[in-house]
Amino acid sequence: MLKGIIFDLDGTIIDTREDLALAINLTRKDYGLPNFSVKKIASYVGNGARKLVERSFAETDIPIDEALSKYQKHYSEHLTDNTYCYKGAVETLEKLTERGIKCAILTNKPEAPTLEILKRMNLARFFNPIFGGDSTPYLKPDPGALNIIIEKWNLPKESLLMAGDNYTDIHVAKNAEIKSVFFTFGYGVKDEVPADYEISSFPELLKIIER
Repeated sequence: MLKGIIFDLDGTIIDTREDLALAINLTRKDYGLPNFSVKKIASYVGNGARKLVERSFAETDIPIDEALSKYQKHYSEHLTDNTYCYKGAVETLEKLTERGIKCAILTNKPEAPTLEILKRMNLARFFNPIFGGDSTPYLKPDPGALNIIIEKWNLPKESLLMAGDNYTDIHVAKNAEIKSVFFTFGYGVKDEVPADYEISSFPELLKIIER
């Protein structure tokens, strides 16, 4: 029986593409660079804020630490301008809570914006713990942070599921020896490593639980 689900955040529970792209393009504007499309910037998401900035300035010699600082400031000012929950996410999380299934967040997004977004969108109530990319020394697909959650919950690995939209989510699940579900409606990238399940809408997650 499924007893716990660890969720990715961006591209899994919420769509943050517009606000991430806005922050990157405001940073590029600081340096007199042209905008990138939202689609292009979204393709850079998944390995943490630093990698997002590195990829967004790969054609320049701009110091990454400097650009990262500017990006983080812009992003903090536009966290939820256009960010929204995927259809069915809140209702599904409510049903999981009613059934006593534990839920956690494990994202490579830094902790501060993660917590603020979840607070603003009234989503933090569903998750314990909430780990951002700098909450521990580990970024997905390293299983270190996921193993901390597993130890904290003290639940059998066969009763747990990692849910996300990127190959990092599938890999971290395999590295921690738990099952995974890939959300095809997100904007992450899938590689040759298969998930145990694939779903195209949030409510389908309940069907997996009921199997």
